[in-house]
Amino acid sequence: MDGVSYPRPGGSHQSLDELERICTRGRRQMRVAAVGLSVTGPGGHRGLAYASSERVRRVEDAAHLLGEGPATDSLDSGIPVLVPDFGDPAGRARQRWPGFVGAAECSGFRAALCFPVRVSTRTVGTATLYHDQPRWLDLNSVAAGEQLADTLSLVLLPFVLDAALAMDDDGGVSIFRARLYQAAGMVSEQVHISIDEAVLRLRASAYAAEREVYELADDVVCRRVRFVRDDDGDIHPRGGNSAG
Repeated sequence: MDGVSYPRPGGSHQSLDELERICTRGRRQMRVAAVGLSVTGPGGHRGLAYASSERVRRVEDAAHLLGEGPATDSLDSGIPVLVPDFGDPAGRARQRWPGFVGAAECSGFRAALCFPVRVSTRTVGTATLYHDQPRWLDLNSVAAGEQLADTLSLVLLPFVLDAALAMDDDGGVSIFRARLYQAAGMVSEQVHISIDEAVLRLRASAYAAEREVYELADDVVCRRVRFVRDDDGDIHPRGGNSAG
């Protein structure tokens, strides 16, 4: 497999493989360096469904943590957000999303083209194509990106209709990350913060420790790691392979 895709509800590993095949085919046909697919679950929480490489996974994780980038804008607006050159002053990418652009450039990317994934009139996710060099697009390339997003929407449709945070038949974690929110509930109780803040704390701590957020969530749920508030009021994880 070229990249990493994440389990989702419904117990359909065939659909899981199909999603990865679609992203891989789109990456090759459009001659891009990497593809990241994010989806939005109940409550508006975003999660990574597919990353074609480790470096794009880290960029997508940074975008989710920071709440900025072309995918965030595309999700909010429901239209493509195309950034053919991060360094183009006219595009103002560095001014609009300084954290995202910094993370992307550190990973070797110079352009990002984001297309909304829609089911009916609802935008349920985004497909972002990353380039190692500035990439100026013609209408055919834009149409190809939109076709990729439309194809992905057909695979995601059954999971959007099943909006619950569900486990698949083999006990895997749903696309909406039930394990993450279970851990967030525990962190919320440990340090007396909201669930939303707990999710952000988990993502930030995993990012700082260069870990998968779901690995840290598993450590919390299995009580290998707990979050604590120190004498200065700072919150950090303690135990296991945490950053604290």
